[in-house]
Amino acid sequence: MSQQDISYARQSELLSTILKKIRVIRRLTQVEVAEAMGIAEKTYENFEAGRGRLHFDRIKRFAEVTRSDALAIVHGVMFEDPEVAYRAMDNKSSMILWLAHREFSAEAGDAGALLPGTAIFEAFRQAFAHLKALLARRRDGAEHWLEREIGRLYRSGDASET
Repeated sequence: MSQQDISYARQSELLSTILKKIRVIRRLTQVEVAEAMGIAEKTYENFEAGRGRLHFDRIKRFAEVTRSDALAIVHGVMFEDPEVAYRAMDNKSSMILWLAHREFSAEAGDAGALLPGTAIFEAFRQAFAHLKALLARRRDGAEHWLEREIGRLYRSGDASET
């Protein structure tokens, strides 16, 4: 088996794993997804099994039907990191990054190509630092505190051990 065949087999396996897990998380059957995508059940079964060529249009339709993130699915396959697809399922972070990039590109035009990669990286680093701060505030917020205290009550019977 050639290196290309091994790579293709790995990509097919990853795609299959990602699609199936997303479908299961969304509590959908193969029949339901196939019908919503407008394709035959057998065609969907082959798609979910990773058989045949990579169909970007099908990935987009699958993402629409399952309310997931098409780009995160592709990224998960391309970079062999299926967790990316699962983590972006609900918030569509890969699609949001793409939309922000498209908006910036439309506004900046060809001048955007003059920006050094380090400046772009730093801008994203700052944006993600802001998002991490939001997560920390959420983690430290009242709702999380309440969940934590109730959990302590269930485990120890005394919430005053803080």
